[in-house]
Amino acid sequence: MSKVHSVRGVELPEGASGSSFLYELLKHAVDSEPEVFSGVDLPKSAKLFKDGFGSALARFEAIRAASDKRVEIALSMRKLAASRLRFVDDRGERSFADAMLEPAVALPTTRIQTKGPGRLSPSVSARGATHTGAGLRAWIVGARVDRVITEACEAALVRLLDRADREGGTLSLKGERFALLGAGAELAPTELLLAAGAEVLWIDLRAPSQALLDNPNLGGVLHVPDGGANLLEAPAAIAGTLKAFAEAGPIHVGMYAYAGGESQEWRLTASMNGIVRSMPPGVVKSLSLLISPTTAMVVSPADAEAADQRRSAGSTFRKLLAKAGVLVPGQIPSGTGRVSCSVVPLQGASYQAAQYIGKILSAETHAVYGASLLDTNHPLTISANVAPITATRSLAHPVFEAGFLGAPMWGIFISEPRTTRELNGLLAIHDVTDPEAPGAAGQVYATAADRARALFLEQAHGGVYAQPYALDGGIKVAAVSGLMQKPSLIPRLFR
Repeated sequence: MSKVHSVRGVELPEGASGSSFLYELLKHAVDSEPEVFSGVDLPKSAKLFKDGFGSALARFEAIRAASDKRVEIALSMRKLAASRLRFVDDRGERSFADAMLEPAVALPTTRIQTKGPGRLSPSVSARGATHTGAGLRAWIVGARVDRVITEACEAALVRLLDRADREGGTLSLKGERFALLGAGAELAPTELLLAAGAEVLWIDLRAPSQALLDNPNLGGVLHVPDGGANLLEAPAAIAGTLKAFAEAGPIHVGMYAYAGGESQEWRLTASMNGIVRSMPPGVVKSLSLLISPTTAMVVSPADAEAADQRRSAGSTFRKLLAKAGVLVPGQIPSGTGRVSCSVVPLQGASYQAAQYIGKILSAETHAVYGASLLDTNHPLTISANVAPITATRSLAHPVFEAGFLGAPMWGIFISEPRTTRELNGLLAIHDVTDPEAPGAAGQVYATAADRARALFLEQAHGGVYAQPYALDGGIKVAAVSGLMQKPSLIPRLFR
């Protein structure tokens, strides 16, 4: 009798959960580089790791990020992950790597010309107001002063606005071609790219909405696979579709697909990385992705200073909570810098693995070595900016909803999907089209580690990395405040 699988397409190793597979990869690194990780104190088993993966990951990243071998370690972990992934379909089970080598026919697509002029007027809508021109510049400065964005993020946005001013107040991406994996995702910058006149290959399960197609502000061209495209079940065919799209010239690839449950977060990032990895040299012009602030990340010196000031100026009540252990330090040392303790266990280990293995380590190795894990002489331009916590459908949980209501007590900005799409979409446009961007392939850095560190300077973290206390404890305190504001959320906690 044939084996019945609960999921199809790209799968984790047989018998592995999101937490156990992540533990396997971290332990592999620790065992391979014992001198580097001598003080990491990784849990002794996968079970113990599952119970405290957030703090364990922060300790691991604090050591890796400070090491001159950080990118080599990232490459080793990604190679192991890629070799262990499986693919399951009607033909049975085999390695994902082998499945991606099998011949596949490109998906048939329909070309759709949108109706606008193809010029993007930069704007960001936040908290009921739309900011443009001088008002947008003022909003950006205010966001940096409030520690919602970093100095590098501010500089990138200002450079883009300066470019728009030189071009008459708008931006054009005419002639630029983007393949968006997860084009219909809530945070994908699809509308911005089309508004700027780009040509976009739409890779998503569902077709673009009629409202999108009828938007008079869009002026680019869409290429939509007939019947949709399933990243988990048809990655080889999607890779073939990207290659066909690239016959007219190199393409920018965006990795924006997301779905929860059955380790889909991790499996989707694995699939998207596998697709990029299968592209011949020279096909991929750049790679864009968003990083959640709820993962372990090196924080800027200004945010570290802000966290210290906020701790000193904190109320007696917060200091009592810290003394009682409800609130614990929000940052740990990492060489001469610090790493955030911003993992939220409620999001799950698979979510963290997708962020850490599928995005952070992926971005570093793509920037230094290129798309392939074997031929490492084709570095890519990378956009890997941090996005704020966003009230997307995936965070429709009463604890998060209550926490969002209480977030202002910590100075945390909870973004709406439109705000994140516009803010981080503008950052992505800057990153992949400006040769002076930190992640541009032509930028010269002294070492691979220096290039990797530069990738993550642009952080629109929404205040998360300027917190004096770990995010998980802060969310719990904020959630109590939120429940007091909206008691109707309480019954949902027990469903």
